[in-house]
Amino acid sequence: MNLEPWVPHGRSLMDYFNGDRSATIVLHSDLGEREELPVAAWFREPADAGPERAALDLCRGRVLDVGAGTGLHALELQARGLEVCAIDVVPEAVEIMRRRGVKDARQADVFGFAGGLFDTVLVYANGAGLAETLAGLPALIAALDRLVGRGGQILLDSTDLRPEDPEAAGLVRDAAGLWRRQDGRYLGDIQFQIEYRGAKAPPFPQLYVDPDAMAEVAAAGGWTCEVVKRGAGGSYLARLTRREPGAAG
Repeated sequence: MNLEPWVPHGRSLMDYFNGDRSATIVLHSDLGEREELPVAAWFREPADAGPERAALDLCRGRVLDVGAGTGLHALELQARGLEVCAIDVVPEAVEIMRRRGVKDARQADVFGFAGGLFDTVLVYANGAGLAETLAGLPALIAALDRLVGRGGQILLDSTDLRPEDPEAAGLVRDAAGLWRRQDGRYLGDIQFQIEYRGAKAPPFPQLYVDPDAMAEVAAAGGWTCEVVKRGAGGSYLARLTRREPGAAG
């Protein structure tokens, strides 16, 4: 995995951790959007309600926290007595997790991670974004599949970007029923670029997948997909469980 797009993010996390409470990154998208994000958000307490709280409450057994960031979920799950392995590709994030008390924090990419089997694989904070594009979602689910033990589950979140009136928004529906932009891209295939202290990193792709498309891809991979919680702005949490042999769908 190319880590260059994440270098500014890693620097911002370490700056905040070392005392710079003003640290802020700027997120640019190829849709012309610009958003300032205080780095404090990566050090907050988990939400008291909504998809994030539901994800934590559903975790059980041995947990793999994928894209664990600064460990805000891993630390709460540890406090609940669960065994947690937390992985992230950003080296600064892994160092911060260890210094904050995450017992098993590793620098790893989920596509190549070999840490045994887990009862719960938690992929939260637009977890589906790790697929990069809709075309990459089957590979992500396959990578998660090999890490889930018998009777286990995947907790994966994303955001449904479909507007109430897609055609009025200039979207076109393809033969598969997916909404695409005028350039042919799936609605949730977006390129982002991180800026920190005036320096921009190379762009990277990020997927926001609607729950219908996620369920279809999951089914093709042998999983049942259930939306267990919806939140603001189209956000939602999906729970994937292996389909029983002979089950319909």
